[in-house]
Amino acid sequence: MTEPTLPPAAALAAEALAAGRLRLALQPVRPAARPDRLAFEEALARIDGPEGPLAAALFVPALEAAGRAPALDRAALGAALALLARRPTARLSVNLSAATLADGGWFALLEAAPPRLARRLIVELTETRPAEPRRALAARARIAATGAAFA
Repeated sequence: MTEPTLPPAAALAAEALAAGRLRLALQPVRPAARPDRLAFEEALARIDGPEGPLAAALFVPALEAAGRAPALDRAALGAALALLARRPTARLSVNLSAATLADGGWFALLEAAPPRLARRLIVELTETRPAEPRRALAARARIAATGAAFA
């Protein structure tokens, strides 16, 4: 059985993931009542393309369709945890695909994180694919057990 051919942006993303070249773009999230305050930053996956950074919308759907969302989510979680370690006052959110809910490697990475990092992490389940409710509830419990928040 042959592997599906990825669109160019997704192929570039898969290559970057394999080479450890995922990076995060940080988007500030501010409370509506206090826009002068930073609530947290959303860590968004980015891959550098030939003409600049590629937004996740250009490669995530194809990676999910090809079964590669867990690799993307592991790389993003690892990068977010490393950033939290370097920035002791930061609070970050990181996306989690429904396809990754069954990925033991992603959970092992989160569960191995020091609690001081996990407590400053928000894990957001994306809406790109429907999540099986029981699996999502089990994931929420595992995530909460590390001290991370679940959205």
